[in-house]
Amino acid sequence: RFLRAVLESNPHVEVRALACLSLAQFLNNRLQRLEVLADQPELVKRYHQVFGQAYLDELQRQDRRAVAAEAEALFVRAAEQHGDVKIPVTYFGSGRTVGEKAEAELFQIRHLAVGKEAPEIEGEDQDGRPFKLSDYRGKIVLLDFWHHL
Repeated sequence: RFLRAVLESNPHVEVRALACLSLAQFLNNRLQRLEVLADQPELVKRYHQVFGQAYLDELQRQDRRAVAAEAEALFVRAAEQHGDVKIPVTYFGSGRTVGEKAEAELFQIRHLAVGKEAPEIEGEDQDGRPFKLSDYRGKIVLLDFWHHL
């Protein structure tokens, strides 16, 4: 409620920008918690112990699609309306703009989530031969990223 109020009524553009980004991140994190609870029901007891029954009940009442849609819409809003606002040094992701952070989050939501088609990757395999990830479509693939000088 606090972030929504700040987003809608604060007179400072920079504050609204950070509220928009923070609310989107909060909702995205809530969605991830919902997915963890759905995939790992044994964690329900632990969430109850750590966060309390009221929080757990509220979390489980959430409509996943609605939360996902709102988070994505807020990331889009942050990128479009506040894209050039710099993230302060004291804030996670400092040195970047709200637009850069929002676009990175949108890319993860749209392309890196479970069930989404992986983006194309080109590189060399362990034997130095060029490859494309799409060459292995339908197969189980382990990608190990490393850099050598």
